[in-house]
Amino acid sequence: MTAKITRRALLAAGGVSVAAAAVGTVYTFGPRMNQSAASDADVRDYLQRLWLQPSEAEIAALEKCVTHLKQAGLWNKLDAFWDLRASTRQGALLNIRQRAFDLKVQGHMVQRPGFGLAGDGVGGFARTGIMPGAEGVRFSLSSASFGAFCSINDNGGNNYAFGSLNGNFRLKTRQAPADAPSGYLNDAAQPLTGEPLSGIMPGLYTISRTSRDQLSLYKNDVQVGQSADPSTAVKNEEILLNRAGARFGSETFALAFVGAGLDANDMRELTLCFRDYLAAGMRPIACFGDSLTQGIRNMGKDPTATVTNYPSRVQALSGRIVYNGGMSGQTSTQIGKRAETDNIMNGAVNVIWAGRNNYREQDTVLSDIAKIVNHIGHDRYLVLSVLNGDYETEAKGLVDYQRIVSLNTALQQLYGDRFLDIRDILLKAGDTGSADDRADLERDIVPRSLRSDTIHLNDDGDALVGQSVANAIAAKGW
Repeated sequence: MTAKITRRALLAAGGVSVAAAAVGTVYTFGPRMNQSAASDADVRDYLQRLWLQPSEAEIAALEKCVTHLKQAGLWNKLDAFWDLRASTRQGALLNIRQRAFDLKVQGHMVQRPGFGLAGDGVGGFARTGIMPGAEGVRFSLSSASFGAFCSINDNGGNNYAFGSLNGNFRLKTRQAPADAPSGYLNDAAQPLTGEPLSGIMPGLYTISRTSRDQLSLYKNDVQVGQSADPSTAVKNEEILLNRAGARFGSETFALAFVGAGLDANDMRELTLCFRDYLAAGMRPIACFGDSLTQGIRNMGKDPTATVTNYPSRVQALSGRIVYNGGMSGQTSTQIGKRAETDNIMNGAVNVIWAGRNNYREQDTVLSDIAKIVNHIGHDRYLVLSVLNGDYETEAKGLVDYQRIVSLNTALQQLYGDRFLDIRDILLKAGDTGSADDRADLERDIVPRSLRSDTIHLNDDGDALVGQSVANAIAAKGW
């Protein structure tokens, strides 16, 4: 019988390190543990309120961000700053700026470490506790701003970043590439609508009023809309995240802030600071594929054994959050359909391993992978080569072997340095001192010392794939 360990007992014992199963970062119980890693008083105060402490690397990144905000003169303009993609839900909801205005979730919202906080588009939102115009609140009649860094865009969904119960404050990002951001801020005129934006949608969306007759919309540090509509009244309504009136947001936001008005220079500094912080926090990795990605049990040996897969190895080696988007038995078409509807890819480094289950349809596989790459919307991705297995028709010189080689050649030509020839890496790792491996290498198939069956990899094989993927991502500085 396992003894029950309470949080009180852990704290009394001075703290116990635990591995966060879904994250890949080692945390520590108790507010006393990692505070010494931070020299900034505001960062220490934030850490003191956390039950699960982030790693020293994460603390260093946060401290650098806060220092940048202070040196740029932005810290004292903010009422709130939330790291919504923090490694724990509690960390995401706490206001880093001060001991007030922690977020309180109403309805259903999902917090994905490394990606952010997302509403469901039908009723989920977060209360900030900030009442414009109240004593001590910087957000005021003619000096006000709020913004959110969209990490995953929910195409076709609702896109309300901030608002109020009656809709008197509002910031919309956009639903599709042709859409424009828009918003209200302390005025009764028509909403300010920015220019339609093309290209990648994730980024920092902000609406800011710096004077009675100066209202601006920004995408990152670029002004995409401005208006001279005067501020007429500051409504005594709480500012809400992911809600404006009866409409609810469904995008994923990584960072968010509320405060006094920010001008163009402020926005340049804020954008630079947020970009550096998100990069220092190490961009998450999303792996999409079939059973080679999902992982399988060591069948026939121990049905209770831990599932082996390469994404978990990438997570352990990189210290990043890694999303395993593998699903056994799926073709490149099925993988592509999942990838196109799971917008987690937009903000992550992506690894695509598709085509093993329909390699005979080369044109289809190439088209499916091209669609996935197009959906990603950025160039931080790897495409892995298709493996051949211990099957009669897949050995060197046979018909299906030629099909797989032809497909891999086409992928290499299309994706260049973003093509990772994992089949070749596995072949070169064969044990030439083993008669079984030598026999497999003569047939130009993945050696059995790296396989658990005719095609799937064992722990050693997954470890090699994980190491190769992690090395490739690190080498590219992603």
